[in-house]
Amino acid sequence: MFHRESRVGLKIKIVGVSILILFFVSGVFADEDPKETELLFMAKKAYEDGFYEVSLGMLERFQKNYKGSVKATQATLLSAECYFYQGRYLEALNILEALSSSPQADNLKDAIYFWLAEVHSKGNNFQKAAVFYQKLIDNFPQSSFIPAAYYSLGWSFSQLNEFNQAMQTFKSLMEKFPNEPQSKDAAFKLIECLYNLKKYYELKAQIKPVFKLYSNDQIRLPYLYFYLAESEYYLDDFDQSAKDYLKAAQVFKEPKVQALAKLGLGWSYLKLAKYKEAEEVLVDIKSTALDKKSLDIFLLGQAVLMSATNRVYEAKKLYEQLINLGADQLISLQAYLGKADAHYNLAEYAQAINIYKEALDKINQAADQDSLPLELIDKLNYNLGVAYIKQGQINSSLDVYNSIIENDNGLAIKINLLFQIGQAYEDTQEFVKAEEIYEKIIKLYANSADADYAQYQLACVQFKRLDYDQAITSFRLMLKKYPQSKFIPDAWYTLGMAYFQQADYSKSCEVFVKFKD
Repeated sequence: MFHRESRVGLKIKIVGVSILILFFVSGVFADEDPKETELLFMAKKAYEDGFYEVSLGMLERFQKNYKGSVKATQATLLSAECYFYQGRYLEALNILEALSSSPQADNLKDAIYFWLAEVHSKGNNFQKAAVFYQKLIDNFPQSSFIPAAYYSLGWSFSQLNEFNQAMQTFKSLMEKFPNEPQSKDAAFKLIECLYNLKKYYELKAQIKPVFKLYSNDQIRLPYLYFYLAESEYYLDDFDQSAKDYLKAAQVFKEPKVQALAKLGLGWSYLKLAKYKEAEEVLVDIKSTALDKKSLDIFLLGQAVLMSATNRVYEAKKLYEQLINLGADQLISLQAYLGKADAHYNLAEYAQAINIYKEALDKINQAADQDSLPLELIDKLNYNLGVAYIKQGQINSSLDVYNSIIENDNGLAIKINLLFQIGQAYEDTQEFVKAEEIYEKIIKLYANSADADYAQYQLACVQFKRLDYDQAITSFRLMLKKYPQSKFIPDAWYTLGMAYFQQADYSKSCEVFVKFKD
């Protein structure tokens, strides 16, 4: 998110101090021309003041007039630094590579590694930059460049999306050099890494002290609120995420990141079913401030809002727009689900079935289907099964039931779908088939929270088909097996009615007396 400007000034200071020390040490202990020392000192001063072209002119004169100087390698390195700050990276690279293989430059090898890494970093070759930062850290642990090298190595890893390595590097920097300014920057980058790794629990746990570090930083502070809000959102703490998205949106100055914070705020309100607030926020977002993926999320949020507020036709148009735009795979599948649900809500079951099936076909063809949320896949399957029932295709609904994988969420989906199928059979007075479904639930899912309801429904179906003996047995079993069930009063009442239908009035009376108590 942030570049490394904060440490560039520090870098100049480090190099400036180290080279000036070398100048004065060599001036004290060697019999040298004072003009040589003065010329190199003036070149260094021009470099520190940002007059790189002037410094290069002096350094060229130095190399010409003092070819055999012991300070020649220092002057050459300084030339490379001047080229670097002028953006002439290829010239800087050629000089640094020559120095790296020169025995005369062994005492400057840590600086050479550092600047080689910097040049490669500027060329976006972060892999090669990381190699040189690591060399510096491994071979020169006492170098003044070490804190900056640790930070830049972590930054290179983050640019390569190797966030675990970046995180470990930033942690090492903070542990080894807690008082260096780079450690403060590393604390912020560590939060960014956790965010990119989607380690929301850890992010939320570690972000509090970072807020203290950046309490007066008007650039980074909004991002901290945003990262915190994101972690809260994905941890389903929507009340708190709404508060922190709002804080981020209020303090962000840059329109693009402010729009992202508002988008998160709008989605938090949607999750909280605060549809009026969600609409006010979403209307206020300028779509031109969003990138392609964020725009898709924005359109999906609008579509969800339309669905939730019964504006079904508007929702359907937005879902179609998302599908036609070739949105991100996950967003596209959510759009398919929303569009199919819209057709379902309009009682257009055949169209809904086709769209559910199209979405599931896309999932089956996807190379990375394991990365898709099982909850979404289960929802598509369940809704397809229910749409089949509405269309009168109960056998097709059973096929869907058999295709659902029994994961944590899938188990509940399968049980709910079986209840829907059982009810459909009851509605068409196919009581034997309904009975088979409820028996299946009791047998396969005896430990589920719905087993008591399945037993109750089984007894009721038997009552409906006038098999009072079997109904009485099933009700008695339910009363014994599930004494805490919320369906106990209904079971007692229907049991009494079963005895009454058998003309066993004494038992019927006994049950009704107990039911009354």
